[in-house]
Amino acid sequence: MLIFGLQRGSFVLPLCRIKKEKMYTKQAISLLHECATDAGFTASPQVHDNYCRVWSRDSMLAGLAAFIVGDTKGIDTLKRSVLSLGKYQSNTGQIPSNISIDGSIVSYGSLAGRVDATTWWIIGACWSLQCNSNLKPELEPKIRKAFQLLDCWEMNCKGLIYTPLGGNWADEYISQGYVLYDQLLRLWAFRAYFQISKEESFREKAERLQNLLELNYSFTKEKTEQHYHPVAYEKAFEKLPYWAMSFSPAGYDKRWDMAANALALLLQINQEPQETERYLLELIKENGNAMLPVFFPVIEQEDVEWNLLKNNFLYTFKNEPNHFHNGGSWPVFLGLLSLGFRVNERNAIPQLILNQMHDLFENHDENIRFSEYWNNKTMKPGGVAKLGFSAAGYLMISAVFDHISDLKKLLLC
Repeated sequence: MLIFGLQRGSFVLPLCRIKKEKMYTKQAISLLHECATDAGFTASPQVHDNYCRVWSRDSMLAGLAAFIVGDTKGIDTLKRSVLSLGKYQSNTGQIPSNISIDGSIVSYGSLAGRVDATTWWIIGACWSLQCNSNLKPELEPKIRKAFQLLDCWEMNCKGLIYTPLGGNWADEYISQGYVLYDQLLRLWAFRAYFQISKEESFREKAERLQNLLELNYSFTKEKTEQHYHPVAYEKAFEKLPYWAMSFSPAGYDKRWDMAANALALLLQINQEPQETERYLLELIKENGNAMLPVFFPVIEQEDVEWNLLKNNFLYTFKNEPNHFHNGGSWPVFLGLLSLGFRVNERNAIPQLILNQMHDLFENHDENIRFSEYWNNKTMKPGGVAKLGFSAAGYLMISAVFDHISDLKKLLLC
């Protein structure tokens, strides 16, 4: 029996750490509540650039965290987000990237449209239907229209969405083409809607897409004519401990993409989670901390990719090395990554991340604990200081060690 600590797997946590964890959890939920409005979740309660708007992906990730921790106010705010964003679905089926609270501003993207606004919305709409079946007449037609748009975004009708430069959450980064992250969100959307509708065609669509992803991104099979880009695949072929970020007509980009690989783990299509875990443990050892980079390797000024990066911004350039998308560590995707390892029953990485975040929290004021990202070299926070995204990420990380009977069933994944 432990008197001065609590058992967590193979870890023993002192009571003082448990108390602090509860305090941080309370602060994270409180921030999500600050982001809650009648129109849904804003990205941040702060008036900074366009963060004080209802964003599709931010709202759905905040709702995901609310589902996991059982926060009824957050779950209700997710529903309001889904309804508000769905109200402004375009004629073609696109869900806005963000809207102002009063609906006077509706944005489908700035320099490029946002593919993941639509896929995240479908997933969030399915979560809302799981709790509110009375919304079915209103949401189902919009969900089907959104799926039709995703079919159009295949461009060549061969099964994979084509994402433009800046076309998802990493809007100032270099990813483009057949981006794994966007394919995986579509896969999740197919699975989620199948579980809500029980329509066999959506299960079949999910299976076809999963087969395509395993064939083109995992580098576990030799080149065949069934590959999307056989020439590029053969040139890039090399066993990786994770799945490649993207490919385009010009070839593959095989760098680490945390959001994509978190989803590959969460959806359990990565059949070798132990290899990804081993890779990340080595990276943690090399960096000296567990604030893992969202994309890696970092793009330096002497790299050829710098030319693609340096002019891709709307307000100010944020992607200096180890900042923002360019190697910054984003709590929201550390959260998704932790959930991904959780469903694969591998908790070493989530525990290291949680310990690291607690160490950072102890040295920083409450107002910047849930900053947009952290520089994993200087260990300083960056971006917007109070972000619902990051509060949601912390809740996901800490929830890894709670007794959730069936996380996959809860999240329809």
